[in-house]
This record gives sequence, C-alpha cells and structure tokens, in this order.
Amino acid sequence: SGINAEYGITADRKMKPLLDVPFGMTNIYCYQDDTLIMSSSCNAEEYGKMGWPLCVPEEQIAVQCFDETWKVDVGFNMVERSGKMSCPVKVMKEGNAMNMKKMDVRAKWGGIKKKGNGYETEYFKEGVQYTAMGKFSKKKGFRAKFIGNKMDYDCFFCDVYMGDNIMNPYPDRNNNCVGALGGCWKCAAKVAKCTATCVYNGIKSQECRDCFGSLYDECKECIKK
Repeated sequence: SGINAEYGITADRKMKPLLDVPFGMTNIYCYQDDTLIMSSSCNAEEYGKMGWPLCVPEEQIAVQCFDETWKVDVGFNMVERSGKMSCPVKVMKEGNAMNMKKMDVRAKWGGIKKKGNGYETEYFKEGVQYTAMGKFSKKKGFRAKFIGNKMDYDCFFCDVYMGDNIMNPYPDRNNNCVGALGGCWKCAAKVAKCTATCVYNGIKSQECRDCFGSLYDECKECIKK
C-alpha cells in the first residue's frame, strides 16, 4: 500500500524473488505506490536492530508481535512429605491468555538458603536434586519431585524461561519462602519496583505509599536493608 491508497496487487510472474531479505521486519512504509520493500522509496527495519520481538514460535510466520510486556503469573506449591512440586503459570498478552503448550517454555527448579543477612539461590540439576513429572498441565503447570536433601535449603522456588529468557524476573509467588527468610522476602517484588520512587520522593511520601499499596506498612522498612 502507498500513502493515500490501499490496494491488493498480483505480482508479475517476471518479478524476481527477493533474496537475502532478513526475517522479521517492522516500521514498514513507502512513499510511492506498488514498490518493493527494498526500494529506496520504502522503509523497513529489522527486528534484530530493534531488540527481541515478543513473538511465540507459531506467531513468527505471521509476525503477530506486540510492544506491551507480557503479564506473567508464576506460582509455586510443594508437598513437604513427598517432595512433589508444582509451578502453575499464566501468561497474559494484550489481555488474552496464551496457550502455554504451544510455547517454548520450561521451568527451572531451585532452592534458597540463608547466608548472613541475605540469601543465595541455586538451580537444581535434573536427576540429582529433582525428577520431572509429566508434561505441562493447564491446571498445575509444570511438575517435578525433589529428591535431594531438604535440610540443605530453607525454601524452594521455580522460575519460568522461554528460550534463554526468564519470564518472571522478580520473586513474588514463585516460592514457599514466606516466613522462612523473614518478612522482606515476600516484599522483594514490590521493593524492586518501588525503591527508585521511594528514594526519590521519600519513604513517607504519597507516591511511595501508592506504589506499595496495601503492603506499604509491612514492606517500607525493607527498602533500607
């Protein structure tokens, strides 16, 4: 399509195919009608120059990508007696729930232990500290069984990855650490989000209170630690 026109055209049989056109183009527009994308009168930018496109594998053919960050909700449950763990996951994109079974998504299981005034995390190795249990379930998410020594850790967690990229960068409900590591652990996600706002405006400011919401009284002190 051109500037003032939107017409479908049938390519001439003599038109040669375009070679070496990189996959994933965005910001496409032309100043003339019916011109090739590689023409000097057209603009097109590669996704590689813009950053990683927010697409799942089956979308990359149609390039149905979005600029808005996905909303990822990751939970965690563990049966202490049996060591069975579950990692329920829900991903929302533009207000719609994504089909996790069609995405290249996997769970990484790990343990957390206190270290001085802080804590350290460790990802588990399959076959050493855990065994996988079946495929992804819409109800329970990813499942596994811990087979290591529970005394080595104070609590446990799961992270969700798509390819090499973590989908839940801030700890929230993806663990069973509430009480095990002190109150500030469950405040970690809010602290990560609100520290800059509270330091700039002051911990007692309304902006800081609004950012923490109902967790303000419980979590405000964690910013100082």
